[in-house]
Amino acid sequence: MRKETADKIVSGYAQSTTALLNLWLNHDMDRGFDIKLVGGKVKRMRLNPQAFFISDADAQRCTFHLRGASGIRPCFRCKNIVAKGYGEVDPHGFFKEISCSQYSQLQISSDAETFQSIDHLSTIRTAKQLDNFEKSCGINFRPFSFWNDRVQRNRLPPSHVLGDPMHIFWANGCMSAEINLFLAAFQTNVGNIDILITSLNGIPFQTGGHKGHSAHVKRMLSAKLFQGPLYKGSARQCSSVMWLLWYAIQKLLIGRDILVKEIQSFSAAIDICRTLDRFTYSTEVVQNDINLYLHQVDRHQALFNVAYPDDCRPKHHARYHVVDALRLLGKYLHCEPHAPCMIS
Repeated sequence: MRKETADKIVSGYAQSTTALLNLWLNHDMDRGFDIKLVGGKVKRMRLNPQAFFISDADAQRCTFHLRGASGIRPCFRCKNIVAKGYGEVDPHGFFKEISCSQYSQLQISSDAETFQSIDHLSTIRTAKQLDNFEKSCGINFRPFSFWNDRVQRNRLPPSHVLGDPMHIFWANGCMSAEINLFLAAFQTNVGNIDILITSLNGIPFQTGGHKGHSAHVKRMLSAKLFQGPLYKGSARQCSSVMWLLWYAIQKLLIGRDILVKEIQSFSAAIDICRTLDRFTYSTEVVQNDINLYLHQVDRHQALFNVAYPDDCRPKHHARYHVVDALRLLGKYLHCEPHAPCMIS
């Protein structure tokens, strides 16, 4: 649904999501159906329908009225994650800034705790107190909000609101930042990024639908896509450019005493790329896979904080909540198509 359409509906995306759930999770599903067993006995099979909301952060903010990065608590799922600068004033060490690099330190809110905060919002009488509590809990009060409907709470609780890895990593995400931050450091400390870009022309690179097309590689490496803090290409292009740059780094920079911290961060990001590629083509994700992923994210976040101490984004933290989907569903769900790429 386009934003301009949702804006014409009372409570917009929240009401639209409610209508869809009413359509999909109807009473016929609750009643179930009969099956006949060997021997003639009839058993009633009842369904336990559940919904999951997988989207980018903007859709979550619109649908569930989240404050996002504008709140003291930029992640409504974590009790102790706060915006940059707020963690320093906690003498007890409970609160961690959004650049926290240890999953074990995160305190995840239960659905009941989130609903308790939402219920408390409706009892606040002054605008200033309401604004302060909204900032501290990460959720805005709206009379017609999705979770003010108690029927919908059971159908789609906060723990079933999942981030889309495509947006977290590739579409203006963590890897988009990694690319442009590294190139900015290269430009500052080594020389013009054309040195790297030129080294990639003509290599036998393959990406879905564009095998060996040098023109396609040139489009992905267009200078205009590297302007600003984030790589501006598509998610698929971002994924491909990560591997292209890693190839160039290994050919030109590994073994030289330059950009050591930045290369360590990039190398750790590539390890995550490998794991995500494997998840994409796996029929099942098990606990050992989750443990490896969390270890790699912890490691990359720590190295990223050293290389780029002022450039952590909310999506770097959102990577930790990809685990929520892996555990709930046992699969890696995302909005990107299968797009194999390799350098031969």
